[in-house]
Order: sequence, then structure tokens, then C-alpha cells
Amino acid sequence: MRSGLREDIAVKKDWKDEARGEIVIRTYKVKTGKEIPSRSGWVGPMLEDTPSSPYFNEVLPGGSHQYEFINAWDSDFVYLIDKIDEKILK
Repeated sequence: MRSGLREDIAVKKDWKDEARGEIVIRTYKVKTGKEIPSRSGWVGPMLEDTPSSPYFNEVLPGGSHQYEFINAWDSDFVYLIDKIDEKILK
């Protein structure tokens, strides 16, 4: 069963392995008046090269839109963003 995580955002099993914990997709909103440097773009295709993946040697197509925070991982996100959605993939 395809979860969408692998296909839509091309996440290789080695990066997020459901056997090692829940796979969660979260949506955040930057708080009014705050700024987080970010890049915006489309997820490109990725070759799944994790041997234990059911998609081994397949190309995960990607295609979804994503944002990447730049140099913000040292920040205390509670003051910068609000979580507006969280979905645990089964």
C-alpha cells in the first residue's frame, strides 16, 4: 500500500522507516510578524536505493510542493511557528 509519503514527497525508506517509529506529516504556519528564511520548490524524483524498501530500485516520483527552513534549526520554533495539522501515516 502506497502512503503518499514515498511517492508525493519522494522520502526514501532509509530516511523515514516506519519500523523505527511513526511517520508523521506536520503542517506549520509562521506566526504573524515573524520571519523564517526559507526556500520554496517542488520535490523532484528520487531513486529508492534502500534494499529493505518495497520500492527498491524504483523511482519515487515526487511532485509535491515543499518549503525548507534555512538556518532555523537552532531557533526555538515555539516562538516562530504554530502547528496547524498533524497526520500520522499508517
